[in-house]
Amino acid sequence: MSAASQVRLHAAATFRSLQDAIAPLGSPSALSLRVGLIVFPLGMLATLIGEMPAHEGHPVPWAVAAAIGQVALLAVLLIARRVLCRSGDPRPFAVLAAFVVAGAARSLTVGPLIVLLDGVEEIDLGYRLAGLTFNAVLLGVTAWAVSLHDRHHAVVTELERVRRRTASLERSLDAELARTEAELSGAVRASVSPALRAVDAALAQVAAGTSGQRPVLADLERLIDDEVRPLSHRLASEEVHPPPLDPVSEASLAVRVPLPRAMPVAAGFRPLFTATGFLVAAIPSAVRDLEPVLIPIYLLAVWAWIWVACRAARSLARGAVLPIPIAAVLVVGLHGLLVAVLPFLLRAAGLPFPDGLPPLSVALAGAFVGVLLVIAHLVTARRAATEAELVAVNERLASSVALIRRRRALVRRRLAFVLHGSLQGALHAAAIRLREVETVDGAVVAAIRGEIAAAFARLEPDRTATGILRTRATIDEIVAVWEGMRTVEVRVEGEAEAGLSGDPDADLAAAEVIREAVNNAIRHGGARTIEIRVATTSPEVLAVSVRDDGGGLQPAGRSGLGSALYDDLCRTWSLEETGPGTLFRAEIGIA
Repeated sequence: MSAASQVRLHAAATFRSLQDAIAPLGSPSALSLRVGLIVFPLGMLATLIGEMPAHEGHPVPWAVAAAIGQVALLAVLLIARRVLCRSGDPRPFAVLAAFVVAGAARSLTVGPLIVLLDGVEEIDLGYRLAGLTFNAVLLGVTAWAVSLHDRHHAVVTELERVRRRTASLERSLDAELARTEAELSGAVRASVSPALRAVDAALAQVAAGTSGQRPVLADLERLIDDEVRPLSHRLASEEVHPPPLDPVSEASLAVRVPLPRAMPVAAGFRPLFTATGFLVAAIPSAVRDLEPVLIPIYLLAVWAWIWVACRAARSLARGAVLPIPIAAVLVVGLHGLLVAVLPFLLRAAGLPFPDGLPPLSVALAGAFVGVLLVIAHLVTARRAATEAELVAVNERLASSVALIRRRRALVRRRLAFVLHGSLQGALHAAAIRLREVETVDGAVVAAIRGEIAAAFARLEPDRTATGILRTRATIDEIVAVWEGMRTVEVRVEGEAEAGLSGDPDADLAAAEVIREAVNNAIRHGGARTIEIRVATTSPEVLAVSVRDDGGGLQPAGRSGLGSALYDDLCRTWSLEETGPGTLFRAEIGIA
């Protein structure tokens, strides 16, 4: 790589470093009224301490002039905010330019006023330039600190908001889940109840001998086609939206992320930032006290020494992590020492140095920069910790909302499968029983009403007692419903029951799959005999088969809710024609 290319790369890297250093200024906070109000007393104090003694003026006119100058600075700052923040966050370099303009406005205001009020013949260029550069640097440093604070405060505010919502939701999670299930179950029951009451009334008339079977069968078909089937498909297919969260007002949940206990010493040294700041601060004294030909030499020497010294200090401190008090004292002391030796080094090397700069004030300026960098590191480290905690709390909130959303989805699917399987199966069984029995007496009607009522009760929020296998209970219910009308043979291996007892999800899946397969065999295949087998092919796989002697597979059509149920609950499933009849096979995973 040529020397020119290396220079270009180094220049580009330096410019990127400078961009990173002033990046916090790219915020509306950098041009806020707070920045101007913080700078106001500091600017006045600098005028009274720095400029007034050199001209032997009276404090009152100087104070008045300084106050008016600071008002002019404030006015420029607020105008710049309106101009630069019209379309979003301002650019950092544009903010720096605004600070220079504000410093110039302040300097151009103070100079003529002092001449007018105090009778000073002239404020020389050096002091006017000192006012400009000092206030521009002071604005930059203040705005940088305010922007860092505001960015951290915004993260803390968001963290507190999310933490409150998360804590509130976590405290009421069980109640929210129960309420969600109760609401959905209640809505489904309310939708189906009128038609069920009509069927029940028609059955009562049949039992009393005041009506025939045809009205009941018509009501059953209408209930299945107009209510149960459409509602089950709607429940299974509708998108589930996350629940709204109620606002929380608990102030006790405010988050206070602690300051770090230790600090990498190298983080307290920013060569480019520090060298550039001292370069700007050195301009007034150079213009005031040095010959024009010596000014560039002096400024270059200042920048080079600060940059080299800070780079060396950072390299030596690399890897050193000390407790905050010790690290802060070390960083502040080193900054003060590195800057304090600058006059002696320049004079020893035969280079110019302004006589109006006492070494103590130079050392204090270096120490101030060290304090600023320590505070900046602490704010940045605290903000990083706050952002990390915000990410974690957001994940908890998302997890809680996802849990409720998943419960809503599962409840909807359960209700859809209950409607499609249990209730629809009971209604079909009632219709078949009414068609096939010779005499519809009170006992038949009572059995039908009991089966429908039991199926309808399954729409209640799920409160299955622990220790009872759903698969066994469902098979017993199927046998009871079809007793006397169809032959249902059952074989459940002991190992399968043991596997199901340890995995409630697999137990529920097997129960719903068996119910759907039996209903399909009777409703679509017209089966008279059904064989149910439940076994395990391995400790992790449950094998379910339902064989019937019905009319075989139906012509291929659009997949319905039954196929969706199989897809959701089974690892694999298949249907094959056995001639006569159909064999359904499924594999269900066991955890």
